[in-house]
Amino acid sequence: MSRLFLGKAVPVLLGLALALAACQKQPSPPPVAATAPAVPSAAKRLEAGKKAVAAGDCHKAMADLEAAVLQDAKSVEARLYLGICAAKDGDLGRAEAVLTEAASLDAADPRPLEALGVALYAAGRRDAAGERLAAAVRRGSKNAQVQYYLGNLAMAAGDCREGLAAYRRAMVLDPAYAPAVTEYKNARVACARAETPPAPPAEPKPKPKPKPATPAAPATPAPASAPTPPAGDAPAASPNAHAAANS
Repeated sequence: MSRLFLGKAVPVLLGLALALAACQKQPSPPPVAATAPAVPSAAKRLEAGKKAVAAGDCHKAMADLEAAVLQDAKSVEARLYLGICAAKDGDLGRAEAVLTEAASLDAADPRPLEALGVALYAAGRRDAAGERLAAAVRRGSKNAQVQYYLGNLAMAAGDCREGLAAYRRAMVLDPAYAPAVTEYKNARVACARAETPPAPPAEPKPKPKPKPATPAAPATPAPASAPTPPAGDAPAASPNAHAAANS
């Protein structure tokens, strides 16, 4: 190899070596951190929970509704549906606590009191149910089911007038709500029987008065002997009489 070639090749090789060395000494960039998945908002969790409730799957809805309650301390809607699901699962204590909290967050919303009144009625706590349902009505409830249960409570207490009125209000609010129609008919029959006074006992028929005895006619005394007709006045004997005597 000629010196001329070596003279030209050395600078080139030296440059490549320096470039390789620089690449080896340069630190590698830090790894890119994985992006954490975005946490669904309270509104999205609530919407997912409501869809599950509408589909009849409270078990699936509970996780989303509980998360929505934790994320939004003032969500009446999330507590309403969470309370409804708790009542359906038989957890009346939790349902009462959650729905009472929901009712306190918005004094103009009758829905938490409606749901709580129905849940208490189903559990047999009729007095407490009546209080919550009446409070819902004071908040402007337009729910036919509320009036239906108020009608049932009135009829159980023997108040026909209020019971019939409540059933009528339920039918006005929702003419297709069959339970109110059925109980209204039953209540009319029951109340009509209760209001009809019993018939007075029949008076005994008076015994016929005895007729007065008719006095017997005085007997005519028979004469001691037949009167003798005067002479010459005796009638002539008939020929049949003489014949009878001579025979």
